[in-house]
Amino acid sequence: MTIETIIYGPLKNNCYLISCDITQKAVVIDPGGRSKEILRMIKEKGLTVKYIINTHKHRDHTGVNGVVKEATGALIAAGARDAADIKNPAVDRLLKEGDVITFGN
Repeated sequence: MTIETIIYGPLKNNCYLISCDITQKAVVIDPGGRSKEILRMIKEKGLTVKYIINTHKHRDHTGVNGVVKEATGALIAAGARDAADIKNPAVDRLLKEGDVITFGN
């Protein structure tokens, strides 16, 4: 497993690109900014993004969901408490405590 961190914005927020070294499948966590860098890394590594995971609804964690989803076809996943406020695009999968997200080996 590989974990890449993309730091963005005035608050130095973190976006994570986590990928399986065997299957090349990945998830993107909290893509709030720097979509070009996120997509460049995905392309360079030859990754297939299965999910975009939002830890919460704030725009600095969801800001480029749409760009990443359009480019990768990934599903957006977030907790039910915040999902209704994440729009354009909307959340595809509601998460609850104990859920497991599988994307590689």
